[in-house]
Amino acid sequence: RLSDFTTKLSPLPSNAGFLAYTMKNYIVILALLVVTAVDAHNGATTNSKPKEDDDDDCPSCCRHSPRPEPITIDSTRYFSVLPGVGYEPLLDDITTSLFDFSYSQKRRTPDKFSYLVPDQVEVRKVDHQDVDYTSTFVSNVHQYTEKWGSKVNIGGTYDSVKGSFGTSHQNAKTYLTKGSTSLASTKANVELYDLTVYTSAPLAQEPRFIIESALCALEYGLDFDAANLLSKFLGDYGSTFLYRVHLGFRISSQDFVSNEYVKQTGEQQVSHSASLGFLDLFNIGGSTSSSTSNLDEYTNNVNHRTAIADGCGPW
Repeated sequence: RLSDFTTKLSPLPSNAGFLAYTMKNYIVILALLVVTAVDAHNGATTNSKPKEDDDDDCPSCCRHSPRPEPITIDSTRYFSVLPGVGYEPLLDDITTSLFDFSYSQKRRTPDKFSYLVPDQVEVRKVDHQDVDYTSTFVSNVHQYTEKWGSKVNIGGTYDSVKGSFGTSHQNAKTYLTKGSTSLASTKANVELYDLTVYTSAPLAQEPRFIIESALCALEYGLDFDAANLLSKFLGDYGSTFLYRVHLGFRISSQDFVSNEYVKQTGEQQVSHSASLGFLDLFNIGGSTSSSTSNLDEYTNNVNHRTAIADGCGPW
């Protein structure tokens, strides 16, 4: 899941039952997106009226055109996740893109990775940041299961009730079951790119025609059809969309520390030393008043360590 997205949401009215807004007002708001996109691109989008057909029961403006051919990209280095996707906050569900993206300008990120950037997306390379990290201490399998759940996700998840990184979950249970070690776990997100969709980006063909068809149905007095089209729009794309996403990688370390050392120094000191070891392991700069000898003593009492870097990807 992409439930750990750091996003800013552009709210649209979310009441599909029209309790807070009337149907006509809602569709007019959606129509403004279409008008803005068409005006900004001076007709760069496809014609709003598809070809006529033999169906005389439906107004011509309600008919849909076939979907456009997919864009072929001449590079394997492009972002698999982009802003401008629909999102339903009530279900924490990310749907599909609301906008058409092109790569005619062939812009790339200004770094060694050289990711291809869509013409309608602004990208900022994050060179300096404050890394927020959290450390967790558990002493037995029961506490571990309460904090991280018992399901294993091979693809890797982060900071979730289902969370684990591949087989590391089972390994942690094995070490804790032996009874001679406790677990000090530290995690952090490192941001690499900040992506924002331009407000002038054209809507994709499918959502645009749903909105146009709903407007047309209202003009012809087909309120029931308009309501069904609006329900389809909310069901397919959600009530909001993500106009900004942060991409980077996740880092995690699991230190299995001697129980004797834990008894001598205390859990709080162990968690603090685990954080310092985490920063040192991933070469993250930071200021601390703790002496090097404390960190060395902690490291000497780590019986087993698992370090994971998962990305570049979304959170």
